[in-house]
Amino acid sequence: MAFTTLPRSKPFSCSIQLYKVQNSKKHKLRLYSEPDRQALLFSASGSRSEGKTYQLFVFDMDGRLVTEAHIRNSQTTALNNISSGNYWFEVYLADEEVENGQLMVK
Repeated sequence: MAFTTLPRSKPFSCSIQLYKVQNSKKHKLRLYSEPDRQALLFSASGSRSEGKTYQLFVFDMDGRLVTEAHIRNSQTTALNNISSGNYWFEVYLADEEVENGQLMVK
């Protein structure tokens, strides 16, 4: 289980903490922020994932869907307007859960 803190830039002046419960070794998944972007970025890739779609679902701690993203292998997308708080996330590839965990945006 990994716990990563990613600093954010001055426009955001907050951080993202990611706690992964299930960590896939076949897929490289990243949730992160970048300087000068007011968004949470999601990227995914895997050697056997060509032509398939990764699906990210972000839920609040009450279980309500906050946002979702769908990307193809080796793509990155921005999730805008994620408020400070605690969230649960799940990532799927073709109906298979490949990763899940908690996300804290400060």
